[in-house]
Amino acid sequence: MFFRWKRSKPNQPDDDVTKEDTSQAGEGALDASQSSEALQTLQRLQNPQQRYRMVYPLGEGGFAVVDACFDELLNRLVAVKSVRSENRLSSDVLQLVLNEARLISYLNHPGVVSLYDVFLESDGSVSYTMNAIEGDTLVERVELLMQQQGSIPVTVAQQIVIRLCETLAYAHDRGVLHLDVKPANIMLGQYGEVFLMDWGAACLYDSSLYKRHLDSFGKGEDMSVYEGRDGKKMGTLPFMAPEQLLQPRHALTPAADVFAVGVLFYWMLAGELPYPTTSPGDFWIAAQKGQYMPLEAIRGDIPARLAEICAKMMEYDTSKRYSNLHKVLRELQDLSEFGRSFELQTFAPGEVLLKEGEVGDYAFQVLAGCVEVTTVVDGETLVLATRTKGNVVGEMAVFTKEPRNATVTAVQQTMVRRIGKGDILKELDKLDPWVTYTVHSLSQRVLKSKEPS
Repeated sequence: MFFRWKRSKPNQPDDDVTKEDTSQAGEGALDASQSSEALQTLQRLQNPQQRYRMVYPLGEGGFAVVDACFDELLNRLVAVKSVRSENRLSSDVLQLVLNEARLISYLNHPGVVSLYDVFLESDGSVSYTMNAIEGDTLVERVELLMQQQGSIPVTVAQQIVIRLCETLAYAHDRGVLHLDVKPANIMLGQYGEVFLMDWGAACLYDSSLYKRHLDSFGKGEDMSVYEGRDGKKMGTLPFMAPEQLLQPRHALTPAADVFAVGVLFYWMLAGELPYPTTSPGDFWIAAQKGQYMPLEAIRGDIPARLAEICAKMMEYDTSKRYSNLHKVLRELQDLSEFGRSFELQTFAPGEVLLKEGEVGDYAFQVLAGCVEVTTVVDGETLVLATRTKGNVVGEMAVFTKEPRNATVTAVQQTMVRRIGKGDILKELDKLDPWVTYTVHSLSQRVLKSKEPS
């Protein structure tokens, strides 16, 4: 069977077409018994209670339960989230579940689990089905790594946070805040996927973006239902931002999710919470004063720059905190690209890169082309060496203040990376502290070796 598109009427516009079944009579067609069986299956499985067969529980909370169920119609495993019996038929509960289902459906991103359908059963229970994730919660993964290695590797934590930031940055760009980022709400797939789950506390901080989405399909709707009309504070201490304790949800900004991700990042790296309290008052005071143990004081393998990023994410003052996760992503991606901050320069043939007798605190790495290293002896210029791609020239000046003992000149069009002492110190902040210690120790040995005996 195949289809071709044709105009439904002569001279009808191209965008108004109908489908014509051009299959030959009887070709691939179902016989009466097959058709009857398929029809009966479709009719019978319209009832969700018959369609979804519970296989095993996935989790539960005070509001709803989540089960892994087999979809008898499509022959697949799905996750079914159902409201607890005591919350059934509540108009507020129905609105919250519908809001969550709609916001999840609005967010088309790999880090957000796909939602299939939402339905109301005869007993008043509202449920929705979504993709069943095969993997572990972040809590389970961290516990396993702690048992195996004693701590979670810095690179592993960093990559999880990068994936999480990408998902949240996408949601924020569409006007949606999550407001309940915590380890239990993060699933890690078997192939490196990072999923942000449970959008029950989510709200629109910029409803105009969702309204524009609805308007494009000719649907008008009251946006206030997505803003948390009851004013109830939602979130989980100590991951929620301090401002969540005072401000209504619709008044919050992406900085609230930034704080939560920062706390989560700290928890992964430190193996403990920065503010281990469930008392709103105690949490508020501790967060305001920044009373937590610095990451570098807990672990000796955390790069200084990474500790700074995490600390800025957890700033109590929103004016000092990262305002959005795009900025955090840029910082983390820069952190993982060692050497990107070095300046690139190009020299023409015959142009001098470094001059004998001058003092400077920088060197050059040759990226393309060729340079010649020379010195003057008794009035004559002697060629000491030629350097090509990958070689470094003038490196001693990075660690000493002595005049250069040779001149470096481009033999052909040459591109180099300028390596200054400040640049090196900045790059070292991106690495494990032992690297910084080793470099400093070697530089001191070089200095001592040049001292007169």
